[in-house]
Amino acid sequence: MLRKSWLTLHPKSLVACLVLLGFTVGLFAYTVHARRPWFGKLSFEHHQWLTANTLRFARAWHAEGPWTLRFALLNEPRSVEFPTLLSRNPYVSYPPGFVLTAYAYSLVSEGAPTVSSLMSWNLINHGLIAVALGSLSLLILRRLGFDRGTATLLAAVPPTLELLLPGPLYWHQNVYFADQSVLLPYVLFILLEAIRDAYPSTRASRNSWQALLMALTMAWGLACDWLFVCLVGVAYVKRLATGDIPPPWSNVKAWWWRSLRFGMGGLLALGLFFVQLAFLGMLPRLKERFLERIGATDVNADFTARFNAIFWGEYIPAQFGAAGPALAFVALAGCLLLGGWWWRQAARNQAPLPGVVSGVALAGWTMALITVPCFLQVYALRNHSAIHDFSALKFSLVIAVVPFVLLPVTLLTALVPRWSACARRRMGVSAVLLMAALAYILPVHLGFRALFPEPAPIIEPLGNAVRQAVTPSDIVFSPDFEIPTDPPHLLALAGKRVYYAPSLAAIAADVSRYPTSDYSVVLLFLRPPDAGWERELSGAQGVMTSGLLLYRFDAKTFARLAQGAVPRPEAPPMPARSGEYRWDVEGVFRLFPRVPAP
Repeated sequence: MLRKSWLTLHPKSLVACLVLLGFTVGLFAYTVHARRPWFGKLSFEHHQWLTANTLRFARAWHAEGPWTLRFALLNEPRSVEFPTLLSRNPYVSYPPGFVLTAYAYSLVSEGAPTVSSLMSWNLINHGLIAVALGSLSLLILRRLGFDRGTATLLAAVPPTLELLLPGPLYWHQNVYFADQSVLLPYVLFILLEAIRDAYPSTRASRNSWQALLMALTMAWGLACDWLFVCLVGVAYVKRLATGDIPPPWSNVKAWWWRSLRFGMGGLLALGLFFVQLAFLGMLPRLKERFLERIGATDVNADFTARFNAIFWGEYIPAQFGAAGPALAFVALAGCLLLGGWWWRQAARNQAPLPGVVSGVALAGWTMALITVPCFLQVYALRNHSAIHDFSALKFSLVIAVVPFVLLPVTLLTALVPRWSACARRRMGVSAVLLMAALAYILPVHLGFRALFPEPAPIIEPLGNAVRQAVTPSDIVFSPDFEIPTDPPHLLALAGKRVYYAPSLAAIAADVSRYPTSDYSVVLLFLRPPDAGWERELSGAQGVMTSGLLLYRFDAKTFARLAQGAVPRPEAPPMPARSGEYRWDVEGVFRLFPRVPAP
């Protein structure tokens, strides 16, 4: 019988929760220590440009204010060569929710966004995901008739897998972007839905706070990543199937009202995002990106054509071991099998009445909510999934929860309803599942270091040195190096583009495009100037700052200085003129060769 308040826990249940929490926190502490060598440091490899991207966006908000920037995610920095929001090339592929949460945490923890604050928030997400998976599993196992001890033992398996699998270990520290940030609200939404089903009293009008909490979680998730759209779609189908939302042909008014109440958080989040894009004039660009990601264009078409071989043959095994693809499809097949069983029982009038969810139905729907959206998203966005191995991360939730815990015990309960009444059977089945999970995870975990590239030691000192040396009114050039738009590692820290220019004449030709003189020209040298540069800069005084030799000229002074500049015949063209987007396809920092003076 249900208690008066679902929040009221039996003392033994509270002990079980605390034991599970303590185990999860202890294991999480181990994983934090294991990842320590790579914490707070960026690499040019293995998609760490995503963390740098988030840092770039968050630092722009911190410098100028998110309201001032209309919460836009801007690729280019505040600088004289980028006078408008549109000229700063807004990023529109995702809503800005994943930056907002990291930005808020950074303000509280360190006062400003840093690499360390982003990785700390990413780690916190990982720990909370593990706690939520354990809580979800414990709730369902108890509803399936397990005693507290056995349920707690089995509920420790999902956090263990989530925390020890190589994929989550890497992505949930060193790479933070939309695909990582969405998983915490994803799991929390499923947990709230399971609580709602397990405790029907929470649906009463006096518990409207629960509906509000779900609406806020939905808004959070949809503001992070499109995976949440798939989750909302599956959850909506579930509500229709269980009678929580009536079909439109039975009662249009009730269907409309309950549908609106269910999706109001998501509608608000997506509405704000589309209003933002309309303000920026970026709706056509979002359409283009969508067509690219579903594979409807020629962009990366060779990857899209080999989606199955790449995603299931490379990405999943690299992050979850050789058994990873099989485990994921077993989870999907189990969901479909349970769905078929449930509908068959309903056809025979042997299933629970609509709106009343038994332990088996609760477990089945929970597995469907975890599993089906992941498959929907990767197959709907095949191009995105084929070119980004981080798109496999979401399957850590599927592998952690379904094949080793919920699926086998739910199938047993569906086929042999009273099997869990025997303590020996419970302990025997639990021991087998636990041993199978350990046999899978231990050898896979030992290889996690292979996913972590070595940090690039140049990024932080050079980025910080440039940040301290220049101002927004400077246009910065160097014959030694560049800071392009992408990859964004150096730009995120420097907050300033540096354009490679082989000669003074090349710089003069570039800045002659600007109609006003409200700018300064800055020259940065990482190496001592050669004879040609010394001759052209004779009479100018350079300043050493943080290992950089800096020359600064106002526009008029530079124009006089450049009058005698002679082009260097062997000088290559500038990779990008100032104020232009630049993607350095080599993707790493390097020194440019000096061009001989005439």
